[in-house]
Amino acid sequence: MKEKKFVSYHDSINRITENLSGISESLFNSGTQKGIVQDVFSPDVHEKILDLFLEINISFVSRLNRIIADDIKRKTDKNFETRRMEKVTAYICSNFSKKINEASIAERFGYSTGHFSRAFIKINTCTFSVYLKKFRIKEAEKMLKETNLPVAEIAYCCGYSDCSYFIRNFKEMTGKTPTTFRSESLFYF
Repeated sequence: MKEKKFVSYHDSINRITENLSGISESLFNSGTQKGIVQDVFSPDVHEKILDLFLEINISFVSRLNRIIADDIKRKTDKNFETRRMEKVTAYICSNFSKKINEASIAERFGYSTGHFSRAFIKINTCTFSVYLKKFRIKEAEKMLKETNLPVAEIAYCCGYSDCSYFIRNFKEMTGKTPTTFRSESLFYF
């Protein structure tokens, strides 16, 4: 198995520049030796073509520099990851009732699953699954307080397809079953 050799940014730019220069030189040198360029192009057209190759080379390198600088800035911007995670959490808030998982969210927002997991924990101080569970249970608490919907329907509205699983998660997070939580909430109003 071949080992990948790390090539620095400057080495890459130099190679590209050399290749573009080499193409123009070989085109005109080989043509000049055979007399093709001299027969087809006048010296001023030959010079314009060389200038065009140089301009293309400079433009390409300049654009490449901007792309790389933007990428470096984006990756080093301390707030970039926070803003990106704010979009993720906003998406979760809007779609918590749907079937969502870490892999689908990571893909949706352009992360690898591992990077997403690390970034999510760094910003939110808990895993994606814990965050989603807490959010769903908080929404269920609101619905239990504010509506008379059956527990099974609340479970479904909060993204749970299995009511028993919802009840277990609810009790794990609150220390009470949904029915007990609702009856105690009504008592305190």
